[in-house]
Amino acid sequence: LIEHKSWISSISIAADGQRAISGSWDNTVKVWDIETGECLKTLTEHKNWVNSVSLNYSGSMAISSSDDHSMQIWDIEKNKCIYINDEFYESPKPLFFGNKCSLILIKSAQTIYIEDLQSRNRQALFTCDCLVNCIAYSILEQSYPIIIAGDKAGNIHFLRIHGLDRIRL
Repeated sequence: LIEHKSWISSISIAADGQRAISGSWDNTVKVWDIETGECLKTLTEHKNWVNSVSLNYSGSMAISSSDDHSMQIWDIEKNKCIYINDEFYESPKPLFFGNKCSLILIKSAQTIYIEDLQSRNRQALFTCDCLVNCIAYSILEQSYPIIIAGDKAGNIHFLRIHGLDRIRL
């Protein structure tokens, strides 16, 4: 299938396995039906290439970031951007975090933040000595959330986050 007009820079799959999204250097985010391979929607609000995408647990919301230094949250069902933050010095790398889709992780330069989308409160979780290149997370049933960060110096950081139950996972 050829749907994007340029490089695909990021892909995310919903936990239910029904949908996927892709972000591209053609400035778009596309929503895919995994069963049929059909492109369901194209989201076009970014003004520069999209370099990170993530779906929430149910696949009803997506988050994307772009080289236009913005982060956008999308209501997939309504095909609408519901939140834009363009205050970043560099392109953030956001991920949905938590099963109520109210929290996101944001990697920006040397710091990983967690932001509550309802209250717009943001707090730093970790600051590295050099550029944080990538992040991933897992929330295990009987454990604390784990965040793994890779930095430009080749280090990998394993962060077990205690106390997030106060922030509403």
